[in-house]
Amino acid sequence: MLLGKVHIRSFVIICYLIISVAVHAQDSAVVSTIRSLEKEYLNADKGRKADIELDLSEYYWQVQPEKGIEYGKRAIESYRKLNSEKVTNAYVNTAIGFYYIGKMDSCIKYTEEMLQKYGESISNRKKGVSNNILCVAYRRKGSYQKALKRGEEAIKYFELYGDSAQIAGTLDNMASIYKKWGKYEEALEYSIKSLSVFESVHDTTQMAITLFNIGSLYSLIKDNDQALKYLYKSEHYATSISYLDLMASIYNELGVIYQGTKQWEKADSFLRKSLALYKDLSRNDGIALVEQNIGSMMIDEARCKDGKEYLLKSLSFFKSVNSIEDIMEVYIDLGRAYACMTMYDSAAYYLNKAVAKADEIHNVNLKIKALENLQHIY
Repeated sequence: MLLGKVHIRSFVIICYLIISVAVHAQDSAVVSTIRSLEKEYLNADKGRKADIELDLSEYYWQVQPEKGIEYGKRAIESYRKLNSEKVTNAYVNTAIGFYYIGKMDSCIKYTEEMLQKYGESISNRKKGVSNNILCVAYRRKGSYQKALKRGEEAIKYFELYGDSAQIAGTLDNMASIYKKWGKYEEALEYSIKSLSVFESVHDTTQMAITLFNIGSLYSLIKDNDQALKYLYKSEHYATSISYLDLMASIYNELGVIYQGTKQWEKADSFLRKSLALYKDLSRNDGIALVEQNIGSMMIDEARCKDGKEYLLKSLSFFKSVNSIEDIMEVYIDLGRAYACMTMYDSAAYYLNKAVAKADEIHNVNLKIKALENLQHIY
């Protein structure tokens, strides 16, 4: 017995503040710059070493986030010893590095620590940046009220600074919170507002991101024609700037849509393209997400055991970084997998775990999905 299909997830991309630095992830110029900085680092004085550590923490986001974190931590210590205000930049870079490897707890820790220690002395722009990082990180953890509050704080500081593009990026991040609550019309309203701003300033990167987010929202309300229209527009812009991370997300979402219409060959092709890109980018969170989606597709095709194996690999990663929302999603799909194999006790076990977690973080949308699947197995 196959259970009702659970909509497969895609990333809603973190907007403007963070992603703009990491567009050309495989650009050979980035690697060349890293090598040059590391060579200079060996004989630099203390002040210059700290600056190089800061630069490397940012360049390494694009090719090896773990190294970016390492240099970010070094920069924090160096700037502390020098009593330099640049220490706040090092905190932000370190937090973003943790975001890119999916460790939201650490991302939040470094950002909150920076605001507590230096909040009174930093600029309105940096306060906006920091609150926007927290908006996205708390959302990824499933702490939606905290995420929304941080988004509102970010907008307040960007308004004081007078940066409409950053406001638009934050609006798009807040849209993703409403998406998680199942309030898709509100989410679309926020994203469409942000798109108009990015179009007015001809920001290709953010246009591509926001077009993707809008396409994903239309997919959720089952308007596939509109979803495909926005996603293929997003692919056009993402391809033009070699934005590989976003291209991986687009292919993942296209796979989701074609799976929903039972176009299995197209769905599998796009999901495999997405998985290959995430592997090239060493994005373990993206790999886990697409593996879950492939597993869910296999369940829809009644390839239950194979699907379960993909889901268990995905669950292992999400547990390793304590990503509650992602864990819940995999629990629901595992419920479907075990029901597909007529192992109803195991199916109920995972679905009830999903219901309990949904109650903890007040995610009504996921609770409904889990309960619908429990209804099927009973």
